[in-house]
Parts: sequence; structure tokens; C-alpha cells
Amino acid sequence: MKTRSQKNKKVISGVIIAIVLSFITYSYAIASTTFSTSDSRSKDIEIQELQTEIAELEINYFKMMNSISVADAGRYGMKELKTIGYADIDSQVTVAFNQ
Repeated sequence: MKTRSQKNKKVISGVIIAIVLSFITYSYAIASTTFSTSDSRSKDIEIQELQTEIAELEINYFKMMNSISVADAGRYGMKELKTIGYADIDSQVTVAFNQ
């Protein structure tokens, strides 16, 4: 039979192991949260930079579109349409066609 001191040692060992495992789990959770927050902030900065770049590209596009004359477009085979017709397929979708 086991003596009382052996049972106490097992209980104390179990409690110590549980405390150590709890500390390890807590440390992992804190580290994971910290890294996730840091990664989220860096991704937010990257998204903001890409949105700025897209806005700059849009501005350049509209500048370029406004700088093209009808004569310049004609040299590249484009022509201005005189009439444009629209077909209403659905209340949500509108399609343009050339005549």
C-alpha cells in the first residue's frame, strides 16, 4: 500500500505540473496575440500603401485619358460613336451595344 506521503508527493507533483502547463499555455496565448496584433498592423500599413498607389494610378489614368484628343485616338484605329444603344436585360444589369 502507498503511504500518505507518497500520495501527497503525487498530488503535489500533479499540481506543479498543472501550474507549469498553465504557465506555458498562458505564455503561448500572450505571444500569439502579440504577434497577431503586430502582423495585423503591418498588413494595415501595406493595405494603405497599396490604396495610395492605386489612387495615384487612377489619377495618372484620368490625366492620360484627358490628354488624348479625338485625332490621336483616330490614329490608333478608334473612332467616336455617333449613336449608342442600351439594352435593358434586367433591372440590375444594363448592356451597351454599337449600331
